[in-house]
Amino acid sequence: MTGSDQPGEDRQTRIGRRKFLVSVSALTTAGALASCSGPKQKRPPPQAQTSKSAIPVLGAVDLAAAIASGELSATEAAMRAIRAAAAHNPQINGLAFADFERASLAQDLPVGPFTGVPFAIKDLSDWPGMPTSFGSRAFKNSPAHGLRLTPFLAAVRALGINPIGKSTTPEFGLTATTEPLLTGPTRNPVNPACSAGGSSGGAAALVAAGILPFAHATDGGGSIRIPAACCGLVGLKPSWGRFPTEGGARRPRRVEELSVPGVLTRNVRDTAHFFAAMETRGEDAALRPVGLIEGASDEKLRIGIALRSPAGASPDAETAEAILALGKRLEKNGHRVDLVEGVLDDADLFKYFMVMWAAGAAQTLAEWSRSAGKAPDASGFEPWTLGLAAHYKANKTKMPDAHLAFERFEASWESRFTAHHLILTPVLASPAAPIGYLSPELPFETHLHRVTNYAGYTGGANAAGAPAIAVPVARAKSGLPIAAQFLAPVGGEKRLIEMAFALEAEIGWADWRPQIFAG
Repeated sequence: MTGSDQPGEDRQTRIGRRKFLVSVSALTTAGALASCSGPKQKRPPPQAQTSKSAIPVLGAVDLAAAIASGELSATEAAMRAIRAAAAHNPQINGLAFADFERASLAQDLPVGPFTGVPFAIKDLSDWPGMPTSFGSRAFKNSPAHGLRLTPFLAAVRALGINPIGKSTTPEFGLTATTEPLLTGPTRNPVNPACSAGGSSGGAAALVAAGILPFAHATDGGGSIRIPAACCGLVGLKPSWGRFPTEGGARRPRRVEELSVPGVLTRNVRDTAHFFAAMETRGEDAALRPVGLIEGASDEKLRIGIALRSPAGASPDAETAEAILALGKRLEKNGHRVDLVEGVLDDADLFKYFMVMWAAGAAQTLAEWSRSAGKAPDASGFEPWTLGLAAHYKANKTKMPDAHLAFERFEASWESRFTAHHLILTPVLASPAAPIGYLSPELPFETHLHRVTNYAGYTGGANAAGAPAIAVPVARAKSGLPIAAQFLAPVGGEKRLIEMAFALEAEIGWADWRPQIFAG
């Protein structure tokens, strides 16, 4: 990994190792957000996954192998997912559109590494035969808007997956929860009073509930990692250009291109296999291919911990304690761990991030207005979306400065890893928020303040085009997952996946079961 294979000391940005170890037991951070209440959950014993009755809770790799061997047909796999969705989706509301009849036929599926494995497409993307509503009442049941798939989804289709429908998303994917007025709130299988996160909340709920082994997700500011954190899943945000991209991965990234696609899974193995199957290789590869990672590494790393978010928020006490306890675990395993508060901070990026984010909402509404011949209003669009468009209108003269700030931040990302291989942070300031805490109907300034403090850890990786992974590392007293985020330089997915394998083996989150589970 360029610039980080032999990290040096950065005495201005790190707090010493001794102080880190003291902090593990001494930190008493005030809570930032009361987590949802819910019963404590005992970890059940690992469930046997050899009989056909256990097939619905198999991971994607094992399910693909069962189909390939003839133990299970693609039609049987589809029907198991459809029955699970019929039984449990009413409780979690993770499907924006069900395509059960077509999926049950399991016909004309390409031969690939995941042939016949049930899947879902996030309702921000077109897929043949399914409507694309973008989580918006203005686009309710609209037909697919393009005649061809994106390069990423074309490659996903070639894997042989069998989509059972579209997963829910907040309106245009613009916030950290999935509670659109179009479909109503998507609920967390761990505790239905809580959010499943956003914007890939429907995907996370379907996977966490065991309805699907994995599902399509996208991440423009944390939208893979945040739902993973809320629901206790693995969420890898890849480097920009790692997967097939419009115009080819070698073209320069525009700073406003924040979003990258991926999947949500219950285990690291499925994430690693999907990554290996999808990463761009050959002459078009902008990044050196990683290949299939099959387990943890013996490499001892230098890891920096930043508890405070770049937005200046502190995590609640349980989250802080979980991250510091993880740091202590990493120390015990031979890694060197330091506190590095401020290493991710950038005043200009934070100042302009919401202007850049709001620009996307404004552009979407402007395109709709030109097509509809009228101005957007509250009859079709949510207050949060309209508020973002208004925020952009009031600040659009700042866009040139925003572009410069983003370019500088992207150029500086590598330098933030001169002393460390990876940086560890919380994913969220607290476990999953209650339904309604980030309602799209809140006053704009209230929603902005809450989402900034709750989900301020994730946007930097998007601005840098860099990889990051969210993994569950603890459970709060409420039973909700607490997740850690590991960040790396651009192209550094190998170490992220290896670290996730190591922690999964120790912590055993693949055996955790939520209240609502198809197994």
